[in-house]
Amino acid sequence: MQVRPSRQWFVDTKTPIGEWAVAHGFAKDLVYGVLSGRIKGTRGSSLKIRDKLLEIQSETAGECMGKCPRPEAPLSTMKSTPKRRAMK
Repeated sequence: MQVRPSRQWFVDTKTPIGEWAVAHGFAKDLVYGVLSGRIKGTRGSSLKIRDKLLEIQSETAGECMGKCPRPEAPLSTMKSTPKRRAMK
């Protein structure tokens, strides 16, 4: 699991990780362990933490999708590159 986007969400929203952990009923040390990669999050509470972090990550990715740059001109007006001839 890539935890960088989840950790970045905490920085962007200025949400303390410890407060988020307590608010969701998780132990602070487990949340820090999953975020750092020390704990894999494959079962039990750590799995629930990982799932919540993946949920945050997917929400963050969804917000970014609307801000992606789009080409100015439609694709039909863009020049295509010439095809190379096959060598004989």
